[in-house]
Amino acid sequence: MSIKHCYILVEGQQDILFLGRLLQTIAVPDIQNVEDISKVWGPLIDSRKRTEHRGRLAAGQPGLEIYQLFPGVCFQNATHSIVVRKVGGRGREFRRNLEGINVILDGGLASLFAVGLVPDADDNPQGVRQSCEAAFGAVRLPVPPAQTNLHKGQPNTGIYALPRPGETGAVEDLMLDCAQSVYPSLRNNALVFIDSIDRTSPTFTPEDLAEINGPRGRVKAAVGCISSFLKPGSTVQVSILKDRWVSSSTITLNRVAALVSFLKELCELP
Repeated sequence: MSIKHCYILVEGQQDILFLGRLLQTIAVPDIQNVEDISKVWGPLIDSRKRTEHRGRLAAGQPGLEIYQLFPGVCFQNATHSIVVRKVGGRGREFRRNLEGINVILDGGLASLFAVGLVPDADDNPQGVRQSCEAAFGAVRLPVPPAQTNLHKGQPNTGIYALPRPGETGAVEDLMLDCAQSVYPSLRNNALVFIDSIDRTSPTFTPEDLAEINGPRGRVKAAVGCISSFLKPGSTVQVSILKDRWVSSSTITLNRVAALVSFLKELCELP
């Protein structure tokens, strides 16, 4: 049986980790040994660092971490090899990444089983959708229809703006959905705390309040409060990996289940 190779782009590290936890729940684990990654993704591996890695191992020394060798995370089982990468921005960054990968992959992106774009909608779902459509057009891949967010063909393509197509928000909104299920008191008290702070206090400068007063500030601050309680001194990323944001009780929540369904349909996972 041939492996289905799928390539998914997201915006940031939290998106990678959240999607990764979802993929793990449907039996597609992440690869920890670079030598186990499908050869299709070989052009993405840093050859110089791979040589260094192999040399260290041959000398009985610890090898390099996989993130030092491979630009993304590879989730793989007997039937699928799914690479999830962050682009650090929307619009042109998605396009630039697709254009670059299209050149270095043997056969280009069209040779893959599926290509998906999973941006954050923020406050402009329509604009984000249009940017993703332009990114697919730039590499001559089929643009999925807005009604389904999926195109079935060779390859499958998909656009899924978080938290759900047509809605404003980002991955943190999905995380708050999850927190309402597994950490309800933490979620509610985090929001109460954030809302209780007097932002008109002269002790704050405009620079201090720039992020919290932004369109996603309240939601991101709440996620930060919850993760800091669960993993004091650690990052939100560590909390996503180690806490119950993604669990058997959260993957059935409406918006989370819709994302899981999208990933399954895009990659044709069982």
